Amino acid sequence: MISMKAKRVFSVILLDVLLAFFSTLSFDVRPVSAYATICIRADGTVDPSDAPISSLDNMTYTLTNTINASIVVERDNIVLDGGGYTLQGAASGVGIDLSNRNNVTIRNITVKLFTYGISLYDACKNTIFDSNIVEGCDIYGFGGFGVKLEESSHNTIFQNNITGNGFGIVLDSSNNNIIHRNNITANIYHAIFFHYSDFNCISENEISGNNRAIYFDFSSNNTIRYNNIFRTRYKAIRLGYCFNNTILGNNITQNEWWGGLWLYQSSYNSILVNNISENKYVAFLLDSHSNYNLISENNMISNVDLGVSINSSIGNRFYHNNFMFNPRQVSILAANCSNFWDDNLEGNCWSSYNEPDLDDDGIGEAPYEINPDNIDHHPLMGMFHSFNTSFRCCVNVISNSTIEEFTYYESNSTIKMRVFGENSPGFCRVCVPYVLMNVSDIYVIIDNGNSAVLYSNYHLYDNGTHRWIYFVYEHSSHEIVIVPEFSPISLLSAFTMITLLAGMARKKMERSTLKRV
Repeated sequence: MISMKAKRVFSVILLDVLLAFFSTLSFDVRPVSAYATICIRADGTVDPSDAPISSLDNMTYTLTNTINASIVVERDNIVLDGGGYTLQGAASGVGIDLSNRNNVTIRNITVKLFTYGISLYDACKNTIFDSNIVEGCDIYGFGGFGVKLEESSHNTIFQNNITGNGFGIVLDSSNNNIIHRNNITANIYHAIFFHYSDFNCISENEISGNNRAIYFDFSSNNTIRYNNIFRTRYKAIRLGYCFNNTILGNNITQNEWWGGLWLYQSSYNSILVNNISENKYVAFLLDSHSNYNLISENNMISNVDLGVSINSSIGNRFYHNNFMFNPRQVSILAANCSNFWDDNLEGNCWSSYNEPDLDDDGIGEAPYEINPDNIDHHPLMGMFHSFNTSFRCCVNVISNSTIEEFTYYESNSTIKMRVFGENSPGFCRVCVPYVLMNVSDIYVIIDNGNSAVLYSNYHLYDNGTHRWIYFVYEHSSHEIVIVPEFSPISLLSAFTMITLLAGMARKKMERSTLKRV
């Protein structure tokens, strides 16, 4: 039997051996650094000096570890590189403070659990790039701000992931900033909120799963373009007391209550070339004296209830829009709301319009009447399409066909497109700019001349800068080429036809000669 004393001696010896063994091993242990605040001073030094931020040239500052602290930048014209590390707060304070800074770039960093992730006050020409600004909150559990700009201008917020905050990006009294190609998701209140901020651009962002997507108050001359906005719980884009903004080329789909666009006391804005589809309740609402706005070339398709709702708003102009498969196309909620529904030549396409085209020009003779103050006098017989060319001008096509593979060939001034359809006949009404083609003589070739043009009018309308043409064909799949009369392709087609006819005549003569023999 081993005595208790011997056991204690053995245990002490074993512990000493183990400690000696582990002391010889090397572990890469990098504890999280904790400071109250780290400053990059105006003279280029880092305070405190042992903070895990390195700089070889006092121009680029790189994190070398995760930090539980705020960073205050007091130096202009520098880069703060996160090195892939995290700056983490305790549900309070400012993560990175850029107050009064110019030309600072923040990149490759995760900023989380601050009331203000990145704050810019009176700051100019700064860039926030390729970073994660997430989980902004405060000690009371309310959502904080991902990025906030106040009285700041000419800054760029580019290619960041901004998610799980109370507010994603807020601009207050801040002008001429760019918000571009960010992923802005799952923020509790607003993805992007503007207040008294003008001449800013929001472009090509993925904005999804937020309570509200883009909210503007008292903000003018801004551009919202080419964003993908979906699965918003309440209002995708809302303008309140805003003027002269442009909303262009956005995909606004599958948003929930009051799903698409809402203008409230906002006038002289342009709503152009947007896809506003599959939203709950309404695609587009003009509310409470939102007057003299331009709404053109939008697809308002398959929304749950309404295409457009208008309440106490006048003088708005709608044309070249496709109102398709909405249970109700337009609702007018107050008397004396007179608006325009065409450009005096062409109106809108309505899936609920079933009148004939008696004079074969792609425009219905019977007006589409919403109420006596709202009438489309020139409803389109097919959907409106617009195609950009190398000359940065557009070819507009109204057709009951599906149109694909539109191409303009600058070398020989020709237009080619493919059309598909089932119910005959098919038609195209095409507006050709003079700058693209000699419009004095235009004609159409279908399937290299193998399919017939059933009816054509190549002088339908001309305003001195554009020529409108119209043609009809049997519906199926066709390649359509529009050419000036003496273009190389038309000469080739004519030569092919002449050769074919000559061959047929020669064979006929040979058969006649054989018969005589």
